[in-house]
Amino acid sequence: MKNQIGVLPVFLTAIVLFSPAVLAQDGPENSDTAVDTAELYDLAYKFNVGETLRWEVIHKLTVQTTIEGTTETAKTRSESVKAWKVTDVTPEGIITFVNSVESVKMTKELSDRAEVEYDSQRDAVPPAGYEATAKVIGVPLTMFRINSRGKLLRREPRHAQSDGNDSTPVTVRLPDSPVAIGATWNQPLDVEVRLKNGNPRPLKARQRMELESVADGIATIAVDFQILDPAARHDPNIMVQVMHRLSRGKVRLDIEAGRIISQEMTIDERVLGFSGASSSMHHLMSFSERILKANEKVAKKPPRPIGPQRDTSLPADRGTLD
Repeated sequence: MKNQIGVLPVFLTAIVLFSPAVLAQDGPENSDTAVDTAELYDLAYKFNVGETLRWEVIHKLTVQTTIEGTTETAKTRSESVKAWKVTDVTPEGIITFVNSVESVKMTKELSDRAEVEYDSQRDAVPPAGYEATAKVIGVPLTMFRINSRGKLLRREPRHAQSDGNDSTPVTVRLPDSPVAIGATWNQPLDVEVRLKNGNPRPLKARQRMELESVADGIATIAVDFQILDPAARHDPNIMVQVMHRLSRGKVRLDIEAGRIISQEMTIDERVLGFSGASSSMHHLMSFSERILKANEKVAKKPPRPIGPQRDTSLPADRGTLD
């Protein structure tokens, strides 16, 4: 049985970008949430020309797949440093930057195979299976232009493996106007899935954000990826294609500095019956990042792998509207 995930593509998306691979529509949508407007917070990105922002990214993934009585498990764990080099900021707050991955230490383990490790700072020649990863280390990947609220205005590849036509959100969308604690806003998204006959089908989704708290100038924002189509949420063939997107977690934004200083996202989803009555797939992921201070060194020890935590079926209400 062939394993059901592409380990390296999932990893590369995680370390290069913030958000799941989806097609973003204009937004965010206004929320109907009633909030106290006595104290409003203006959440916006504020970068400076010439600065380079770096984040330490830790990504752990375990996918366990069972088909026709055969179970395979794929695990990856990585610790990397991603960088955004800011090349322009207009008076209107339009920000242009180029992203890159400066270093990575990554391991991959598949059922009945020895663990393979790649350390970009140690290995001059990458082991088999890591050639694509090695080619993106330390090189400019894509030029992005966003507004101060994180809306993607332009994307231009700077590397042969970058996709200039992709509309993947590059960062968390912020509200277009000041909001109070408890306010929510939505980023409409389109996801393309394949039906059993091979035909493509667009799927409506969204990221839902909520300003949970503000303390010492740090805003904590809850983020939840949601599938909006009720029929799709109960279709195993569709859900197995989108389960890796169903992340939820917290983002911490320094309001005065205008940048995300940390985030933590998790996925713990299981889909049953996508390839026969006894088939199952369990997708377990944790993703965290923190902004690095100037000249800060990151730890060399890779994060520990994670494994399945609980045996539960896909929640019936996962991804539903409030």
